[in-house]
Amino acid sequence: MKTLNKKIFTQVLGREDYINYFLFFASTDPVTARKRKRNRMVFVVIFLLIAGYFIVQDYERKKAVDWTFILIYLLLFAILYVVREYTERVRYKNYYTRYVDKSLKDSSEKHSTLEFTNSGIVIREDGNETPIPYTSFTEIAETPLYIYIKMEDGTALVIPKNSEYIDEIKENLNIISDEKKIAYTDMPNWKWK
Repeated sequence: MKTLNKKIFTQVLGREDYINYFLFFASTDPVTARKRKRNRMVFVVIFLLIAGYFIVQDYERKKAVDWTFILIYLLLFAILYVVREYTERVRYKNYYTRYVDKSLKDSSEKHSTLEFTNSGIVIREDGNETPIPYTSFTEIAETPLYIYIKMEDGTALVIPKNSEYIDEIKENLNIISDEKKIAYTDMPNWKWK
């Protein structure tokens, strides 16, 4: 059985780290995913109802279908759909950016240390010490830039992968995942979309 590296790891979390944290959870949260899907479907249904109305009106007036109108309408729909998707992503990012800016008004960076013990991780930040037992972990998710440790209470621990000790941290997390049967999800292609 492998043993944990008990070294104390230092990390610095900045504004972009917190923004990416919120965007990651917005993209993986089932409630947010349903909300985004519902909004997307409402947009499509409204557009199709309007198209159907104009096609029926045009057919009743001319007793023929104007394919030019339908093609122009479909092209307009495709353009507006792409614009809507882009603006939704920008809106979410702007919302979380404002939230993080308001929360981090005192400083732009948070320095902390992580210490892996036999029973949990001890986080030291701003003179405070917070022990987090491994039993409160629900999932460990790895993206190209971060490792997120989700907790039972809905919060998460953010570990940037730009740390010089990232390999040792990942090794510890793999050991914890195996021993405590915590899901370890690798998402090498994740990006906010």
